[in-house]
Amino acid sequence: MRAVAACGTVLMVAIVAATGPARSEQPDVPKVRVLDEFCSPFDCKKTRSDGLARPPEPLGSALTQKELAAEIRKVEAGVDACGRVVNASGTMMTNVVIHVDGRVTSVNVTGRFANTPVAACVLKTLKSMRFRGNAGLSLRYPFVFRPGTIRGCGGDEKKVNAAALQQLRAPLALCGGAQASKISVRFALDAGDVIFKAEAQQASGARDPCVERVLACVLGSVADDLPARWEVGLEAHGSAYATLRPLDPGGGN
Repeated sequence: MRAVAACGTVLMVAIVAATGPARSEQPDVPKVRVLDEFCSPFDCKKTRSDGLARPPEPLGSALTQKELAAEIRKVEAGVDACGRVVNASGTMMTNVVIHVDGRVTSVNVTGRFANTPVAACVLKTLKSMRFRGNAGLSLRYPFVFRPGTIRGCGGDEKKVNAAALQQLRAPLALCGGAQASKISVRFALDAGDVIFKAEAQQASGARDPCVERVLACVLGSVADDLPARWEVGLEAHGSAYATLRPLDPGGGN
């Protein structure tokens, strides 16, 4: 068990190699030999003498704590936004399985957040992570939701570009209603290209507070060639992701 500090979100991470069983002294670490999660259709054709499918061969060395923290930082703002839409409070524990090819193949949320819309949103957000080829692993990762606390969705330099904004597609989907809708979004920048306002407007002309709560993470960040005007497409409840379409060719007011 190792303590990891990453942007104030990580409390503790427990990691176990995918090629070996969990140690008995770590009962809280999920066993990673769940073959439906670790085997691709090709890999699962290889069977052991006891008839069980073999886990896939490693495609690289074990991922380091630094590599894990760096990738998780990229999705923290999206996870925070998932909780902000429903004003969630408390700690969400996730079990994340990373395949040897770097994909996140399974995310399981335990505790009181299990089987909730915010858990589904977090699952979709975490599955966007991509790691290098590795030995495969399973980790337990806690996310803490604190109402009123907004994490910037820019990078280490607090810059926001179009790619960073696309990380918010899953939490934006939670803002959908009974019918599909299009929401106009405008980012207001100061002389230093710092975003100080994010306005979301429904077709009726009314403000959309839900979309604005999701986009709050851009405030105070520098617009990195970020178009000032966007259209957010919201499907009816149940859609996995919202769509984000820039209406301007480049950054600026």
